[in-house]
Amino acid sequence: MALQTEISWKEIRNEEFRRRLGVRRKSRHEQYIEDPAGFIANSLGEFIWSKQREVCQALIDYDRVAVKSCHQIGKSFVASRIVAWFLACHPPGDAFVVTSAPSWSQVRAVLWREINRAHTKGRLPGRCNQTEWWLGNEMVAFGRKPDDQDMTAFQGLHQKHLMVVLDEACGVPPALWNAAETLVANEGGKILAIGNPDDPNTEFGAICRPGGGYHVVTVSAFDTPNFTGEEVPEYLRPLLIHPQWVEERKKRWGESSPLYVAKVLGEFPDVSDDSLLSPKHVQAAVDRELPAVGPSELGVDVARSLGGNESVVYWRRGPVARLKLAIRTRDVTVLHDHVVRIAREVGATKIKVDDPGVGGGLVDFLNRAVREGKIPGVEVIGVNTGLPADVTVGNQTDDAMARFKNLKAQYAWELRDRFVAGEIDLDPEDDVVQSQATQIKYFQTPTGLVQMESKDDMAKRLGSAGGAATGDSKSPDRWDALVLAFCEPRTAGAGQVDMSALVG
Repeated sequence: MALQTEISWKEIRNEEFRRRLGVRRKSRHEQYIEDPAGFIANSLGEFIWSKQREVCQALIDYDRVAVKSCHQIGKSFVASRIVAWFLACHPPGDAFVVTSAPSWSQVRAVLWREINRAHTKGRLPGRCNQTEWWLGNEMVAFGRKPDDQDMTAFQGLHQKHLMVVLDEACGVPPALWNAAETLVANEGGKILAIGNPDDPNTEFGAICRPGGGYHVVTVSAFDTPNFTGEEVPEYLRPLLIHPQWVEERKKRWGESSPLYVAKVLGEFPDVSDDSLLSPKHVQAAVDRELPAVGPSELGVDVARSLGGNESVVYWRRGPVARLKLAIRTRDVTVLHDHVVRIAREVGATKIKVDDPGVGGGLVDFLNRAVREGKIPGVEVIGVNTGLPADVTVGNQTDDAMARFKNLKAQYAWELRDRFVAGEIDLDPEDDVVQSQATQIKYFQTPTGLVQMESKDDMAKRLGSAGGAATGDSKSPDRWDALVLAFCEPRTAGAGQVDMSALVG
């Protein structure tokens, strides 16, 4: 302090004195540290419209901001300008930005193209290349698209102020969301997630729901200047979503189409195009109360492996379905005892078991229990859902069933029809099966047959977030048991494994 009183402030302007005293000259941008919209307007000389200004202010008021929007509103533009604001307005060395997107082209050709434009237009400090921003020899921002299962590129970063920007957030893999949260664990860390709300069964969908932990900004086509009449520069109007485009999509897709809901309204649809069930239908089944009148049957799915997978018993009495057992074991003797006990309790007349693999041993044990009178009169059915679909009703061919690849697809679709028709009362206490039901996806084979997504593909798609949503299991075990409980073979032996041919 003594040295500081012996010299004039005029001398302090000298770089050498400032260096000796630790006095840093503030940049012209730091006045906008709490005003990103002001930075964009004054430092970059650019215009942003009202919803873009709302996103900017949200980053001041909240640490986690999600922007779900319709098509073509300048999402990547405003995200890039926020990156420029964050780096230019914090003292050099205090801030770092990580950006990512589902594909390398989205990282480099979309967001970082705009970041470079902002850097050049504002004559901002440092230098930029296609995916990095440097101040001298220090990197202060980068864009990466890491392998879905390798997040090492996002580890070890520590900065006083760190922001993660996730562009096209609906396609960002679960592991990257986890990595982002790890990066911004300190005070001052921020996440901006921005994208079209295409699929509610994603991490982006989860954070945008009430209680998801994010402040959510929704931008509909009808919020944009070409619809509201908001005054904007004329050059901007052709760049924004246009009423003619919206009207054409309304006619082509229909207002209830998931595409229209996401791309025009900026809302998550009830279901993505390849989802078997919508969250709406699953919630309706949970809320529904139907009389428990009808057959009493059990569906048993045996865990394929140890770890997160479960062995599950679901019970149905007519349209009412309730979870009876979910344990992590493949020991058929243990499962046998549980299934026998449950069958007695509910007066089951049928027990349908996923037969391939370990399930075949359980079928043998249960048939012995029937013969020994432990569960007299019960029909034990080993079901192999990998067999071709059952296309017969009596002696007639059912053309509707001929559209399925196998029994797995057929039985899953028949259960879906129950949900859609309001003919199932789902266990309100089992939120795991509710989550699994909304995550089942299907596709069509090249020959047009309906086929369910495999368990392995589902596990790969859901990753660690799928485990969190499904009781630490990446396999839809409870859903599979529910399907077995409701499946109804149309002919004797349909879907059942006949072992007699292998005897002798």
